[in-house]
Amino acid sequence: MTDQEILDNAPEGATHYAPKLHYIARNKNGDWMRYDPNGIGGYCWFEANDYYLSYADDYRSLSDIRQLVEKNKRIEALELQCAKYENSLAGNLVRDQEKRDLEMKAAGIEGAVDNLESTSVIGPRYMFNAIKENDLYEIAEKLRKQAQEIGK
Repeated sequence: MTDQEILDNAPEGATHYAPKLHYIARNKNGDWMRYDPNGIGGYCWFEANDYYLSYADDYRSLSDIRQLVEKNKRIEALELQCAKYENSLAGNLVRDQEKRDLEMKAAGIEGAVDNLESTSVIGPRYMFNAIKENDLYEIAEKLRKQAQEIGK
């Protein structure tokens, strides 16, 4: 039985759980009582003398179990929050890398165009018109826009 099930199934008045005795509690006199769900005549709490308690090789406080359940729930919530944060960071890293790659491609195209214009034997004006016809500047501008979109 899980800790949550132990708490959910605890009868009113129970203070401890012992796997072999089910639930136990102390009565007003300080004596241990054991809970028997199959009690006779509607009575479910019976005195737990030394004989019965000898079967309880371990027993746990329900308040301790309750604290453990609450702490486990908080841990699960934190683990989920951490996983979301890690996924967000990973996504940001991928987008940042994509943005850098596109910016580098755009810079490379413009650098190649500038290099062609300055070293052309045919003449800068003719090369500029030829490059413009090939839409290299437009490609570089599209790459820059994509990089800006990724950065948002």
